Amino acid sequence: MVKVCDNTSVGMLVYKGDKILLAERKKYPFGFATPAGHIDKKGNYENAAREEFEEEVGLKAKSLKLNANLIKFLIVTEVFF
Repeated sequence: MVKVCDNTSVGMLVYKGDKILLAERKKYPFGFATPAGHIDKKGNYENAAREEFEEEVGLKAKSLKLNANLIKFLIVTEVFF
């Protein structure tokens, strides 16, 4: 089965005080990035944000705060865990 992706994505800016959470990328492009991912079959932005956060960081988000909803990208600026 071919994986279908329309590139609709969710990204999170997770911070506490003046510190921002970055994850080290193990695949190209290497470097550091905020948790993010495609919505695909996760249903909606919130579900995708929760799943990507848990998958990439290993923690479960208790609450999310929507900051911006662009055409195909959601930015969540507060994740409490």
